[in-house]
Amino acid sequence: MGFIADVLLLSAALLASFYCWMLGKRLKRLNNMDEGVGAAITALNRQVDEMKSTLQAISETAGNQIDTLRQLTFEANKAAARLELTLAALHDDELGGARGPTHPRKAAMDRLQHIEKGQRSARAWARTRRLSATEV
Repeated sequence: MGFIADVLLLSAALLASFYCWMLGKRLKRLNNMDEGVGAAITALNRQVDEMKSTLQAISETAGNQIDTLRQLTFEANKAAARLELTLAALHDDELGGARGPTHPRKAAMDRLQHIEKGQRSARAWARTRRLSATEV
């Protein structure tokens, strides 16, 4: 009876060692960097790095375009105010120089000054935004 128990114990140990050897072999194939999951992880890491650099470049480009668009908008508003001022001057000439509390020329001048004031504050805001973006 003891001999049979020893034979069964030895065969179980051999079977367990064979099973462990097979699992080790499969695990090595799975973690291989040229094939298997290791290669997939390496490829995904590479793609993530490429996407990060692409996203950063797009973000910088968008920021530059926003600043350019803001500047062009302010210039267009300023030009529109100047046109209003010119039209008010022409209207003033037609009226023969009459001035009232709601004179078109005064309203156009006020609008032009308001736009210029807004442009200065927007430039300061954009400068602050650029400085804070470079600190990050």
